[in-house]
Order: sequence, then C-alpha cells, then structure tokens
Amino acid sequence: MKKIISAIVALAMLLCVAAVAEGATYKVGVCNYVDHASLNQIVDNLQAQLDALGEELGVTFEVDSQNGNADNSVIQQIIA
Repeated sequence: MKKIISAIVALAMLLCVAAVAEGATYKVGVCNYVDHASLNQIVDNLQAQLDALGEELGVTFEVDSQNGNADNSVIQQIIA
C-alpha cells in the first residue's frame, strides 16, 4: 500500500514539474477516505514536498485537503 501511495505522489509531482510556469499558483486537491493518522501524515508529507518543490521552482502550491468520512457520496462530491 505504501508503494502505491508513494508512486501516486511521485507521479503527481512529476506532472506538476512538467507544466510549471514560474510565479504561478497551482491548486492540488486531496480527498482522504477517512480521518486516520497514517492518511493525515501522507497529506502532511505531500504538503511539505510540494512546498519544497515550489520554493525550488518559484511557484506556489495550494493544497485543499478534505475528508470523505468513508461516505462514497461525500467523496464523489469532494472530487466533483
């Protein structure tokens, strides 16, 4: 599971780097399935990595993290 999540994060970061315009602001949405310490730590680490990458590239990443509370209809609304 950690390998899958790490791969997703790496892919997201690569996609961000590929289309970066200096000084731009990029919005990143994260939808957690439930409020859980491990999932929250992943979001915190993603935010930290995006902050570091943003400083390196001269851009800003705004991360909007929401919790779906294990309710599929809520998760679909968040994603929409």
